[in-house]
Amino acid sequence: MKLIFCNIFAILFSFSIQAGTWTEGSYWSIWGTRNYKVYLPHNYSTAPQSTKLPVIVALHGCMQNPEVFAGGSRLNEWADKLGFAVIYPEQTNMYNIYNCWNWFFPHNQAKGSGEAELVMGSVDRAIKQFSFDKKRVFLLGMSAGGAMASILSNCYPKKFNAVGTHHATMYKAAEDPFTAEDVVYNGSKLSPEVAAIKGYACSRLTRKKELLPAVIIHGSRGAVMKAIHATQVESELRAFNDLLDNGRRDHSLDDNFSKVRIEPKDKYAYDLVTWSHQGKPYIKRYMIETLGHAWSGGDNQYEFNDQNGPDATKLMLDFFKDYGL
Repeated sequence: MKLIFCNIFAILFSFSIQAGTWTEGSYWSIWGTRNYKVYLPHNYSTAPQSTKLPVIVALHGCMQNPEVFAGGSRLNEWADKLGFAVIYPEQTNMYNIYNCWNWFFPHNQAKGSGEAELVMGSVDRAIKQFSFDKKRVFLLGMSAGGAMASILSNCYPKKFNAVGTHHATMYKAAEDPFTAEDVVYNGSKLSPEVAAIKGYACSRLTRKKELLPAVIIHGSRGAVMKAIHATQVESELRAFNDLLDNGRRDHSLDDNFSKVRIEPKDKYAYDLVTWSHQGKPYIKRYMIETLGHAWSGGDNQYEFNDQNGPDATKLMLDFFKDYGL
């Protein structure tokens, strides 16, 4: 009996030390104040001082907060497994009644302005505070958080190794709250080519030798953020990447295209579109059948998650691994 008790205690203790820790912070500027949460994986305190952890910036959707987004996506569990940290900028109902990021206001779509500046200021502060690896920073977002991820990746392309969006809009999909509702239901009336030019202008004509890789995940049956948004995000980021290398839309990427149909036995089927440059995928788009407006493969205990879809978190992280995670 004593041996059994000791074994059980050892198992429970081993599980407890595998969990990381939450911490929080706040950032303020002339644009206001936002809080953020940071998840430190279990190996953070034991890693050598010379080892800097990679970090993922995770932007929650409407009617969510960092804890809910982390729980549904299981992102913190993956952080403990793979050894990366997560920064969760937080929107509250003080600034939007539904906790949405206000991606549709022009001042939030500009570099050094509005919520874009507040998020990036939070990220920079957390990276400095915890000595994360600023050369291995990744970005992902869901719904309104995905729309904000589109803004940040266009306006700050040098800050991120790769971006992942889930039910997002492309950059500048809407530029006021009055048209935003129509956009989420029907797609943007702006051409992705024009959006890419505007995005490149927001980057302040940044030249970047490396591409800005992107993984795009979307469901075919969402009541909001209709499927058209996935192809708009894809087209905008393809054009944006072409502009990044030399400032010209000269089709300098070789853009090899492939499309495959995948039908898992126990998950929703999906189509995977891949664009590659010099033999390496730089854009992947997953269109998941039957999936509504929910995080694919997420924990159903949390709203806006569907456990019957392929694991979106794993799909994004596998993509990020190819770019330094």
